[in-house]
Amino acid sequence: MGYDMYVKMIEEAIREAQGDPSALRQSELETRVDLHVNAFLPESYVRGEAQRIEIYKRISMIRSRDDESKMIADLIDRFGEPDKPVMNLIAIARLRALANTLGADQVRYNRDALVLRFNPQFAVDPVKLYTALSSIGTSMSLQSGKRTTLLIHLRGASQEEALKKGILEIEKLLEKIEEVPKDTSTIKPD
Repeated sequence: MGYDMYVKMIEEAIREAQGDPSALRQSELETRVDLHVNAFLPESYVRGEAQRIEIYKRISMIRSRDDESKMIADLIDRFGEPDKPVMNLIAIARLRALANTLGADQVRYNRDALVLRFNPQFAVDPVKLYTALSSIGTSMSLQSGKRTTLLIHLRGASQEEALKKGILEIEKLLEKIEEVPKDTSTIKPD
């Protein structure tokens, strides 16, 4: 079973157990991350299968930088310093959560850019997104077409570097979106 399928099953089970309708709305959007990086829990790091499943479940629940820090601290306490594949797995979970917040249903690396494809039913307010992007500069751009995509320009970055830089860029974008006034009709061009 792949990581994406595993995460989906865990999230569905948690939603059912909690019965939280607000969590259901956000989790209805499935965000797929297609990056070619080693991301797994080695048997040599987490020995028992039941423990590995528990850790995969907890990693799939990472939503914030704080969640990420707590997960890493717990892994260090229980199993020692995490290997690169473990850190990549955690980073992918974080990237997935951030992209999901933006309303992206797919993240992939393509020709020097991390590409987020938006699902029109879940995407953030396009005016807020455009306003936030215009204040960031040229590190990101939007492409319209059949599906709107956000390009995070990462010239020459490996996919592992794209994973890490993508997280930072999306966090920056989400901060800028939060700064955009709710009534964007009051914004006047320079």
